[in-house]
Formats: sequence, structure tokens, C-alpha cells
Amino acid sequence: MNKSHRSIPTATIAAAVALTLSAGPSVAQGNAGSGAEASVLQEIVVTARKRGEELVDVPATVSALSAADQANLALDGMADYLRQVPGALLVTAGPEYLSDVSIRGQGGGRNGFSESATGIYRNGIFVAGGGFGGRALSRLDYFDNASVEVYRGPQGALYGRNAVGGAINVISNRPQMRDGASFRGEIGSVDNARIEGVLNGVIAPDKAAVRVGFFNVDQDGGDITNVNTGRKLDTSKYIGARAQLLLNVTDRWQTRLTQEIYSGESAGFSALGRRLSTGLPPGRVFDPDVYLRNASRVGRVEIDETSTYLELDGDLDWADLSAVYLRKVRKGKRFNEDLDHFLGLEGQAGVDLLVNQNEDFSRDGLEVRLASSGSGPLTWLLGADWQRSESDVLTANGGSVPATSSAALRAQAVRRDSALEKIQSWSVFGSVDYDITDRLTAAAELRYQRDEKDFRFQRIDLVTGPVQTSNPAWSTTLPGASLQYRFNDSLNIYARYSSGFRPGGFNQAVSDLALLEYDPESAEGYEIGIKGRIPGWRMRFGLAAYYTVSEDLQVGTSASATDTTFVLQNIPGATFEGVEAELSGLLDIGQGRLSYNIGAATQGGKFDPGSRVVVSNRVVDISNADVNRARDLTLNLSAFYTYPIRNGLDFVIGGSYREERGGFENATGGTTDSTGRRLEDYALYDARVAINGDGWRVSAYGKNLGEKVFVLQNVSNNNYYNEGRRYGLEFSLAFGGERNRR
Repeated sequence: MNKSHRSIPTATIAAAVALTLSAGPSVAQGNAGSGAEASVLQEIVVTARKRGEELVDVPATVSALSAADQANLALDGMADYLRQVPGALLVTAGPEYLSDVSIRGQGGGRNGFSESATGIYRNGIFVAGGGFGGRALSRLDYFDNASVEVYRGPQGALYGRNAVGGAINVISNRPQMRDGASFRGEIGSVDNARIEGVLNGVIAPDKAAVRVGFFNVDQDGGDITNVNTGRKLDTSKYIGARAQLLLNVTDRWQTRLTQEIYSGESAGFSALGRRLSTGLPPGRVFDPDVYLRNASRVGRVEIDETSTYLELDGDLDWADLSAVYLRKVRKGKRFNEDLDHFLGLEGQAGVDLLVNQNEDFSRDGLEVRLASSGSGPLTWLLGADWQRSESDVLTANGGSVPATSSAALRAQAVRRDSALEKIQSWSVFGSVDYDITDRLTAAAELRYQRDEKDFRFQRIDLVTGPVQTSNPAWSTTLPGASLQYRFNDSLNIYARYSSGFRPGGFNQAVSDLALLEYDPESAEGYEIGIKGRIPGWRMRFGLAAYYTVSEDLQVGTSASATDTTFVLQNIPGATFEGVEAELSGLLDIGQGRLSYNIGAATQGGKFDPGSRVVVSNRVVDISNADVNRARDLTLNLSAFYTYPIRNGLDFVIGGSYREERGGFENATGGTTDSTGRRLEDYALYDARVAINGDGWRVSAYGKNLGEKVFVLQNVSNNNYYNEGRRYGLEFSLAFGGERNRR
């Protein structure tokens, strides 16, 4: 197939690379604590290839946020974490549960219950799925974590399902054989209060330990006001708890049992969107301002989730065994959604429409791995995994419309949709590394994966629709390979080939049954890079260029020229390309120490010839048009200066900066079609000032200090905006063994 692609603007590449590499003697962001151990370049170990490796030795592009990094940065939801990663974006339309992650431009095709284009993992096992929070990580996933690792580029060979653009893996803190406790409290703007605590205790020395933790976030204020009641709409509350038990069965076998509970309540889809006046006839109600809503109902979302993890690690003499089992159950619902306001019907006489939706979701997963132990020129990994999930969704419209209304409007008031989706997936995978010489290493990876789906849908409104069913199955082989040359212990270059796979799915409620099912998409990635460190300068750096070819790309479109139902369909494909650079480290300035991190990326790409979508009752040819969700520039900077006031007491000041420019929101953005929308350019500034003592910390932070307001996404003439300026005070205490983590 003839592939067409855009050359990334030379000036953009030069600016990104020059900005990143001109920072002089800078190094990876180090430990935020005080003491001699914080003044040296700390080793960063990641699990990008399902085993622990030093960051600069991995032949792939990986970003890692340690617990020390997170303590300084002003982080809350997933958007804040992704702003620390070049080339990664949060794709959202209001509520957190609807968020997707886009890495290297992948993931522009999405709907409410579609598969993500990014693999979402906790401690190495896949945890995504479902429509209420199933395509991104929750606040509980981020709680009490040791690190957040982002792997960019297709990761199908080792991470399998959905890792087309990349994967995110959050590593939780585990029970330790030492007693300790920590507590953190926060109060801030928009009436926000947060408390969290962790207790680690030894039950039997060297044999058993427990770790329990909880958090509660209660936000009683917000940015968005209902003009009819004066009440804030974007309030929220999140509660989570985790309990872990560690048992050292023998000196060679260890098992961990983890139980989690999580509950969240927040604003609904319709409450957060600003209905624009565009296209509305006289008499219809729209929202007068970015943060004002003229709505008759207040939609809310509630999510309750429980998760169980059982892990086993052992030494078999000839290999290391790792196994993990996951059971996740989630109940999600949104209710009292103001449908007529969202559709632009607010103010039409006699029209009052609402939507309620419930989902029961469950997932079981099991992964078993064997990895070579000992040293030698050959290392290997063998594994298998199995996944099963079920999503049962009921969507019920209600309200009233005049009896003289059109059939389409009368149907909106009585509609009932029932959808049941079952998924089974299994795979076998492995990798092998061989040191050809003491400097040159070749690696190969391979996964065979089988996915089976079972879908049932029925719509009842003015008539009882047919029961729509589909039972597709897909098998795929996902290879990967790399070649790495080490000039010395501190500098290496690599070339990498990788592949990824995103399963197909189903478009609910389409009248044309031929459009019920859409096919999987696949990706092949090619990457070259250089990584290294300069110990004398206490610096790490990385620079990579990539080119990804995607086949059967899933894009958002209308069902047809006469049916405006939003669906996903496949187009021939697209190409994606870009350059990424990262630089981080430590620098002594006067009596203090500066830790900093710089990342920059430029992205681009083209849809293949023959690519077409349907928008606003028209077929739009997007052949050779720029792909959506690929930014011309993403830039992230963070720097924190630590000054020792006296022994055991430090003053910390610093902040972070994120800038994004260029790119398109939807598939027609790169064309001359009037439906095309550009992503807004923006720059955000955060800051923190802190006093670190011996086991305690007091700090003040500010987020979005420039009070930048921009559109995240437009859905059916409803704009969704970013969060406004935030500020707050934090206080934390740590005792015993937990002091070493802070």
C-alpha cells in the first residue's frame, strides 16, 4: 500500500531539540529529600521490558516519575501526570471517567465504550476496560505509588492488548519489613480538602508485613455555576483505600495479597459542557459564559469499584517465576443528565429530556512469567496471560415532549438501550536478548494473541428494535526487535522495531447493521535513539526519532449521510512520525541544589489515500490530510531548588511549565472542510514552595497560575474546558520506615 506522510517542519524539530539539549550540565531529576544521598544522580530502574533495568539502558523511549518527583510537582488527576511527559496527551470531554490517553498521536478514534489506544497497567497487569473510567487510570491507581512509567511507541509484543501508541504502568508501594506511617493533609481553593494516610507494619520479622492506606478528597466548590440556582456544578468527592499483605513463604518464595475499594462522585457530561449558541434558533437557551450554565437539570456521575490482586514471586534456581491475578468489579452510573440542554433544545416549549445510564463491569486477568536468572550473554523471558471482562450497560431516556413533536424527538423521551459485551483474550509471549559482543546486543520479542468478543444490543423507543448480535474473533502475531550498541557504560544508541494491536468493537444503536462492527487496527513502529548519562555533570539525556505505520485505523465519523449517530469506522490507515528529547539532572548552585527535567516532542502524520469520513451529512475526503491528536510541539519543564537552611531543614522552591501547540481535534481538522477544528495552543504554569524538616513537610502550591482557559474538546456544539486556577496548602508527616520514602 502506498503510504503518504508529512515531513515534520524542520524549524519545529530544531527548536524542540535545541531547547532540550542546550540546557548545559543538567541531569535527571533527583530525590527531593535532603542529605548526601540526594546530591548524587539516583539510579532509575524501570520495568519497560517486564524486568528491572536502568532507564538509560532500555532500548526504547521511557519516561518515569518517581515518588520524589511527584512530591514536588502539583499533581492531582491524570492530566497533570501526562503534562510531565513529552508527546503524551489526555483526550477528554469533561468528566474524568471519559478520558483517554493519546501517545504519539494514537487514539484519536474513540467513543464512550471503545477500547483505548494506550495500554493501562498496574504493577504490570492490564486493568483497563468498561465505559466508566476504563480507558485511563483513577486516583486510587496513583495513590501511594513508587513510580509512574510511560512507554512510548507500540508495546504489543510484551504488553499486548491496546498498546498501539504506548503503555502506562503505575508501580505501587509494597509492604516492607519495617514499621512506619505517613499522613498528608491539604486544603485549597474551590473548597477542596484532602487527607491521606499510610501505615506499614511488620507482623512477623522477615516473614510477614502489612501496608494499609486511605485517602479522601472532597471538593465542595468549583469553576462552573448554574445561573438558575447559583450553585457550583463541578463539585466532586473521591474515597479510596488499599490493604496489602506480604508473606515471605520461604527465603525464595513471596506472595502478596492486595484489596482495594474506591468510590467517586462528580459532575456529569451535560453539566460540564457549555452549550454554544451556534445554530440555535431564536428562543433556545444557551450558556452565556465559559463558566456559566443555564440548565434545568444537574447531571452527576457515581462510580464504585473493588479490586483484588494476588501476586506470587519465586526463585526456581534456573529461572524467576512471577504470577499475578486480578479481579475488578465496577458499578458506574450517570443520572439526571440534561439531554435537551446538550442537544440545544432547552427553551423549546414543552421539551424536557434527561438521560440515565448504568454499567456493571467486571474483569478477571491472569499473567504468568518465567525469566532467566543469573548472568551471561543470553537472557530470556517467557509468559502467558488470560483476560475476561463483561460490560452490561442500560441507557434510559426520559422526560416529556409535545405530542405534536417529530417522531425522532418523541423517541428521545422514551428510549431504552440495552448493551452486553463479553470479551475473552489470551496470549503467549516471550523475549530474548543476546550480547553479540560486550558492546553490541540484539533482542527479539514476540506475542501471539487471540481476542474473542460477544456483543448483544437492543433499542426500544417508539418501536421495539431488533436484537443486534455479533461474535467476532481476531488472532494476531506481534513481533518486536532491537539492536543496541554501547559506546561505554554511560552512552548507547539503539534501533527498534515494534508492533501494536487494538481490538475492534461495536457501534451501539446504528440502524444499518452493516455498521454494527468495526475492525481492529494495528501499528508497526520504527525508532532510533541515543541515550546516556554524564556522571560528572550528573545528567541523563535521551533523543529519539520514530515513524509508525498504522493499518485499518479507527476514526470517529457519522454512520451515514442520513444517520448522524456517532460511530467508529476503519479507514485504510495513517502514518505518524516525530522527534522526542528528554534531559534531566542535578546542578549545584551556591549552597543549594537544582533538580530539573526538560522534555520536548514534535509530532505529525498523514491519513492514507482513500480515507473518508462522514460529517454533517456529507462525505469528507481526508486522504493525505494531517492526522488528528498529533501536536506540532509539546514542551514540559520542571525545576526545583533546594536550599539547606540548617542541618535537617531545607527550603524548596520551583515549578513546572507545559506548552502545547498545533494539531487538530478531529479527523477533518487537516482539511479545508468547515467541520475541522484545531486544538487550542496553551501554556500552563505551576509552582510550589516548601519547608522540609526531619520527617515533616509544609508547602504551598499553585496550579495554572496564568489562569489560562482553553477548549479541551467540542462535542455537538458543546465546549469542554480545562480546570481553572488552583492553589492550596499541604502538610505531611512521616515516621519510621516511611521517612525513607519521602
